[in-house]
Amino acid sequence: ADPERAVLRAVEDALDMASRRPVGVVIDGVASIDETTSAVLVHLATHRRLFVIGTEAVGPQLTEALRRLSPAGAVEIAVPPLTAPQTSDLAAAVLDGPVDTGLARNLHTLTEGFPLFIVDVATWALGEGLIARQQDVHRLTGELKIPPSLGRQIVFRLGLVDQAERDALELLAVGGEVSIEDLASRVGHQVLESMERRALVTTTDGGESVRVALRHSLAGKALAAVLTPLVRRRRCAELVALLQGRGSLNERDRVVLSLAQIGAGTPPDADELLAAATTALKLDRIRDAERLTATAFRLEPSERTHTAHAVALMRLGRFVEEDAL
Repeated sequence: ADPERAVLRAVEDALDMASRRPVGVVIDGVASIDETTSAVLVHLATHRRLFVIGTEAVGPQLTEALRRLSPAGAVEIAVPPLTAPQTSDLAAAVLDGPVDTGLARNLHTLTEGFPLFIVDVATWALGEGLIARQQDVHRLTGELKIPPSLGRQIVFRLGLVDQAERDALELLAVGGEVSIEDLASRVGHQVLESMERRALVTTTDGGESVRVALRHSLAGKALAAVLTPLVRRRRCAELVALLQGRGSLNERDRVVLSLAQIGAGTPPDADELLAAATTALKLDRIRDAERLTATAFRLEPSERTHTAHAVALMRLGRFVEEDAL
């Protein structure tokens, strides 16, 4: 059709195709392109020396997206998550200098080894002053977080969700994992079943109860990064009400409750916080233990809270803060 040819000519002109110079187009989220866009890309790549580079997390849509681009010679290259040593090497290249073990460990844990995320987080953290160069080595000087801009990108990949699903996702983002009974009492079993079918959440048998968590922990970190302070506080208060309304809590729930109380602005006393921190360390939830001990130290600056917080910082690899403390 004439309108379609006009669009193609406009695209070719914009890309300066007449010069016959190679042109590269990078598509972040190749699975999201529609059939019309695919057709344009195939035409340009086949006849006009356009090189298409698409990135996408592995998922059910990837095969279809590649099928659409196959006439242009699309090739899938799987890039597995980096190991901890590889994360350290990439961070050193991004920051232009070696990194200490604490920074490398936190980067790898937060990003789960995804190269693009490592680059984004390291660059943002350096600009925010969370990474400092000391004696020619880059060290972590504060809590490493998902940048808001990266958080929005990851949340966008979750796709469209309705309000009930959003409520559940945000509760899981602040709670980490919640018993299925508690979450279902808030959003309903049908919503959770639908989210499980769409691979948004996963369930595990925790012995005393079935636990619900986000299938991809990076999504939880991203959601937490983009929550406004008021929304975070409200979600934490909802979680506190759900847990306290149930009565008997297991070890995991007591950790979640203490963290939610902190987020809601109603932290328990230092004894309860330290008990929850001990449990968190036993469950290898070291970031949670650091937050619990930091709050305990703020509420009760004593030798025991001081020591507990220093231990959590050391276990977490935040050695600069531990030394200062």
